[in-house]
Amino acid sequence: MRGAFWMSATVFLGMMALTLGQHADAADGEEKEEKVELSKVPKAVVDAIHKVFPKAEITAATKEEVADDDSEDGEQEKSVEENEGKEEVDEKDDDGDKSSKTVYEVTLRENGSAIDITVEEDGEIEEVERVIDLKELPKVVTDALARKFPKSTLKSAEAIYEVEGDELELEGYEVKLETADKTAIEADVELEIEISVAD
Repeated sequence: MRGAFWMSATVFLGMMALTLGQHADAADGEEKEEKVELSKVPKAVVDAIHKVFPKAEITAATKEEVADDDSEDGEQEKSVEENEGKEEVDEKDDDGDKSSKTVYEVTLRENGSAIDITVEEDGEIEEVERVIDLKELPKVVTDALARKFPKSTLKSAEAIYEVEGDELELEGYEVKLETADKTAIEADVELEIEISVAD
């Protein structure tokens, strides 16, 4: 039995100019993070984190209200009345307010490494970001960045995971770099892995 393995990397741009992007966010005043005392982090959030990282120490937490992409804007209410064998459906819109949810970003320390976890108020983990050394980046990732940004200098990197059950699944990397013209770039690198097995 023979097997073949391929891994490719696709680079997406995050914030083109980090300092300008941060300034714009502050000016808009949207989705502002609020510091949270560790004792006030919801139990569901803490339990979800310790289930995946039982030995990690929680060192900081923030929360913010974000748009709930899982909800439709202006949720419709339907009332169905039967009239002479026919169904009449009345559709009514709510106030039109956009649905939002509270999300916590919790910082951990585990074996000397910094980890940021984004968790919904009910304990559902959205994303895990682990700070890694630049030398831990796979060659396919550094090659993709070099092609996209020739002569750039890599500054820092984070590995991005999703949680499936109690297991972490690597989704890609977030890399901060400086281009040849000294522009600060935050690049999101998504991995695509293909495995084929032949008899």
